[in-house]
Amino acid sequence: MLLDLENRPRGAKNRLIRMADCTGAPDREQPLRDNLLLYVPASLKGNRLTLREENGPTLLQRTVEDWSPDILIIDNWRLFLDGDENDNQAVRHGLKILSSLRGIAPNLAVPGFPHPDCKSFSSPRGGSVVPLRFRR
Repeated sequence: MLLDLENRPRGAKNRLIRMADCTGAPDREQPLRDNLLLYVPASLKGNRLTLREENGPTLLQRTVEDWSPDILIIDNWRLFLDGDENDNQAVRHGLKILSSLRGIAPNLAVPGFPHPDCKSFSSPRGGSVVPLRFRR
């Protein structure tokens, strides 16, 4: 399950189709239809799967419950959080919400990726609440 909070629907779909092309499948969209739940809001304001929305955590929990994904990728963390990504309290709140998903999907993996432009990931601000195993 991919929460692509940065791109718009058409751009996100086209990008994923290009990425899936390495399979050599005649129908490039088939692997995506079979294996990927993609959430892409039409606009930043239309994003309901965010902690900024009052019912965002509940909606995320219901989505995980309904779809039972093996992996949850949030792109990007900044748009998911309710606050500044460099603020320990906002990061801690986001991690607690993600941790609560274990009660619904115990085997759910939620990888953390540094943003490619982030030059200070070895010691990010707000990162003191991120477990060491997720840091470089």
